[in-house]
Amino acid sequence: MSKLRFSAEWVLCVFVPCAFFALSVYVERVMGYRCFTACEDGPVEYVQALVCFMAFIVGAIFWTKTRDYPLWMRAFFMVGIVGALYAAFEEVSYGQRIFGWVTPESWGLVNDQYETNLHNASSWLDQKPRLILFIGSIVGGLMIPALRRWKPILLPQKFAPVYPSNGVVITAAFSLFVYVFRGITEALGRPELFMIERGSEAQEIYLYWFVFLYFWLKNREITVSAIRGR
Repeated sequence: MSKLRFSAEWVLCVFVPCAFFALSVYVERVMGYRCFTACEDGPVEYVQALVCFMAFIVGAIFWTKTRDYPLWMRAFFMVGIVGALYAAFEEVSYGQRIFGWVTPESWGLVNDQYETNLHNASSWLDQKPRLILFIGSIVGGLMIPALRRWKPILLPQKFAPVYPSNGVVITAAFSLFVYVFRGITEALGRPELFMIERGSEAQEIYLYWFVFLYFWLKNREITVSAIRGR
């Protein structure tokens, strides 16, 4: 996707990430509803789960179209698809936040928030996957598009089918911006200067949206290629 037009791509790749940031700032700073991102059962928590389910569905559809791809590529895509489903279930504690069942006593001793999920039981199931995804968004969403534009010779063509489209740039940039700005305000001892109450939750939205866009744009690419090949 060389240029973003006022189309589905423009709405999903440009308008949605920008609108989410603007909405977060307006709701929390102007309206004073700090629970938008700050509360465990706030709206953003459920939006995160929804985006992850969307990423899983779109990714699964795309995966069915990759039968002719090398095995390692299909495995790479599958990691992202399964990861999206894992994150979706984790965000709603596998339904506990919707249906409100009681956490078993034995699991509550392991889970630091007394919920029936895995990410609150170990950093290896929470912070580590998130860090990997964050690094992936920087590499795939910023570095690869930059190289594609200014130094394409540095991008091995054998990996081209897994490179993200340029459409993920804005989402990846917002993810990095939220992370850096939050870090600066905390380092200065002025967290109140940060425009969003809980930046980590906002960043997660962008990371999940990055995964959704990755698979959605891949779907578009493979569909267009199939049409052109007829």
